Amino acid sequence: METIELEISGFRHQASLHRAMGHRVNKTIVYYHGGGFIFGSKDDLPVYAIHTLTSAGYDLLCMEYPKAPEMSLSQICDFIEQQLMWYLENHKNLDLSKDYILFGRSAGGYLALYLAKIMVSKKDRLPSKLIIFYGYETLNKPEFILCSDYYLNYPKLTWDDVKSAVEKQPVFETIVQKRYPLYIYARQTGQWLSLLGINEIKKKEEIGVQGIEIPDIFLAASFYDKDVRYQNSLEMNKEYSNSLLFTSWSNKHEFDEVENSESVELYKRLLEWIY
Repeated sequence: METIELEISGFRHQASLHRAMGHRVNKTIVYYHGGGFIFGSKDDLPVYAIHTLTSAGYDLLCMEYPKAPEMSLSQICDFIEQQLMWYLENHKNLDLSKDYILFGRSAGGYLALYLAKIMVSKKDRLPSKLIIFYGYETLNKPEFILCSDYYLNYPKLTWDDVKSAVEKQPVFETIVQKRYPLYIYARQTGQWLSLLGINEIKKKEEIGVQGIEIPDIFLAASFYDKDVRYQNSLEMNKEYSNSLLFTSWSNKHEFDEVENSESVELYKRLLEWIY
């Protein structure tokens, strides 16, 4: 792995680059991690998944991005747009291809869809494909606005319990043990959108790709996901004729986190689809 240093909007941060092994297909997978925009790390992809993708000849560039509530979702979206422009302008310096695929898991899937929408609107340097694992294209869903029944099963948290996790400066890399309770609190209280800087659903925060021709999409989600409902992926699969949906029967949100027969089959199907 190589650590790439970059600066966007005056904020220095890093990306992780895993170069293709063996025969290189000269395509870069640009990856955005999950964590509800509040926590998470660019290095959260399982080792077996990284090995599978790079062994198949793909370069994998894992991006870090600033978190909420230190930055609003609107600011995060603006940031990753500039970040992608940085990649497209500097790919030769990194010895990477300008032919890229956007990959996001959970909240990162939302960000990948947002970037696809932006690039379609620019009509320039579109991603060749999209990979969205257990993601969503809109925050205008009751499950995101109201208190989550799933997270109400966790010990009850108050703002006083979690407020020390909020920093005065933008945060990139986060410590799960410190930030995850903040996300639990947000979902328990129905304050998630508020922590993302959204007091009402605004056009800026809507993916709104309906009617826009976007690249082929590979979707994956668990039927029994209690964090982000399977229905979100199912609706996207029905909405886009150029999509393929892989359904897991695990009860885990990040069902590909552990290498097993199902997750190995997932990445096998993904590579067949990319080809």
